[in-house]
Amino acid sequence: MIRYGDARELIGTLEPASVQLSFTSPPYFAKRTYGDQPGAEIGWGSVDDYLADLAKVLDGVHAALDREGSSWWVLGDAAAGSGGAGGDHLKKGSKHWIPAYGRAPAAPSGVRDGQWLLIPYRFAAMAQQRGWLVRSMIVWDKSPNVRPEDPAHIHRPMVSTERIVMLTKQVQCRWFPKRLAQPADIWRVAPRRGPGARRHVAPFPAELPTRAILATTERGHTVLDPFVGTGTTVDVAEGLGRRGIGFELYE
Repeated sequence: MIRYGDARELIGTLEPASVQLSFTSPPYFAKRTYGDQPGAEIGWGSVDDYLADLAKVLDGVHAALDREGSSWWVLGDAAAGSGGAGGDHLKKGSKHWIPAYGRAPAAPSGVRDGQWLLIPYRFAAMAQQRGWLVRSMIVWDKSPNVRPEDPAHIHRPMVSTERIVMLTKQVQCRWFPKRLAQPADIWRVAPRRGPGARRHVAPFPAELPTRAILATTERGHTVLDPFVGTGTTVDVAEGLGRRGIGFELYE
């Protein structure tokens, strides 16, 4: 089931403790606009604005999640003054097929241009301050299927990873490790682009939510994606016999 509207508002409509797992990838900071409501979209303004918007959704997820549930966030980083979170440095721009993509984010106070903003780690620290336990910072290794960058331009190793932040309410969360093919905290999963991928900068492959759903839920449980995008999490959840709920700004 997908409900259309702003996740910051819809998240408060869920019944307390009615969700067993949340798996999502919010709009990446300073990446691009997705439709005709750029003022309503998360990911613009300052890094503090971005984290404050995510905090509103995160608080709602905390209320909706049951005691043994977990919340997983796929988060990309961004480099100050670089034009986005990596992969932008081809002759035409690696995202030349996107009609409207992000401008270079301004650096926060004390951060010089060219440095990573460390958004996944800022997010994790913010979650800790709001009562969550940061249980894992999974490395999503997308190699070798990554968008190339010009090594003469970037003066650093090419970006081939993102972070998946796993949050829980308590240490003893719902967990079925034998269902994981890769039990360690490095997941090598090649990106996949399915229907709707041109509208979304970074659609994640079905393998990512599949792993989290199998490892943390049972059939009949409810899986939430507050930033549903192309619908991958909801589709996977329903295919595995779970109830999928998603929020999306654009119909």
